[in-house]
Amino acid sequence: MGDTIASIIVTYNRKALLAEAINSLLSQTYPISKIIIIDNASTDGSKEYLEELHLLNEKVDYVVLPENLGGAGGFYHGIERAIAGNFDWISLSDDDAIFDSRYFEEIIKGSKENPQVKAFAGAVMEQGELCPLHRARVLDRISFQFSFCGEEYYKGPPFPIDIFSFVGCVIHKSIIRQIGLPDKEYFIRGDDSEYALRVGEKTEILCVPHAVVNHKIKPKKGNGESFVPDWKDFYDLRNHYFFAVKHSSNRYSTYRYIYAGLIRRELATLVKRKYAGYKRYRLRMLNDIFWAVMRNKKGKNERYLPGK
Repeated sequence: MGDTIASIIVTYNRKALLAEAINSLLSQTYPISKIIIIDNASTDGSKEYLEELHLLNEKVDYVVLPENLGGAGGFYHGIERAIAGNFDWISLSDDDAIFDSRYFEEIIKGSKENPQVKAFAGAVMEQGELCPLHRARVLDRISFQFSFCGEEYYKGPPFPIDIFSFVGCVIHKSIIRQIGLPDKEYFIRGDDSEYALRVGEKTEILCVPHAVVNHKIKPKKGNGESFVPDWKDFYDLRNHYFFAVKHSSNRYSTYRYIYAGLIRRELATLVKRKYAGYKRYRLRMLNDIFWAVMRNKKGKNERYLPGK
């Protein structure tokens, strides 16, 4: 009998994509043992839609949370459930991750060729092109700036990474039992990077170029010349600072980096034309991030939620 795999999908109000994601897991050449869906209190009839398509069976475990706990809360509960099931490997993805049919075959092949490694990830494609933002190396342990893995990395054998997103990472149960669950108080963004840093303390992480997952995201609005407010930006920067402090090699230097970075962003907000019309919003956001980090205040912020 081969290694067992539990695949966790966190979803919220994207039933059509969710169905596509499930079908991609059911079509794997290396079979998935269990699909665990964590529904963040969807209101679009996701479960009923899957029932109509006959996608809910003994292989699919569908869990509806009482409220939207964000991606971080969803993965927390999903991993908790998977560990209780004692599966050998646990994969993580959102409802917009569509796996190539040989994804897990390639991952398991990589694990057999590198038995000392207990965490893997694959190549992430977005809109038909490789997206380097999901796999990275850490440049330093003060600011935790990343060097993202571009196309040149994917032309050879599996290569080491420090950071993965929760788009197709696969972690052995032995590592999860050592490091525990993701920090659910991150709510959204950065929880995957922080978790990767913990994983990397216990095992090397390899990216397998021939394991491919398609990340079906919508093109981002705006460009470098214009600014479009996004409530997720608050969590992006706040949570980056949280895990920088937690994993820093020198916390005093990291706090200096955080303070200097916020000052630079505030000055840019005041002088750059692209922030015209949003200066007050952005300055308030940066101030909220500063006090959240200084007070170690995680969780949801009611100012920065969908629709706000």
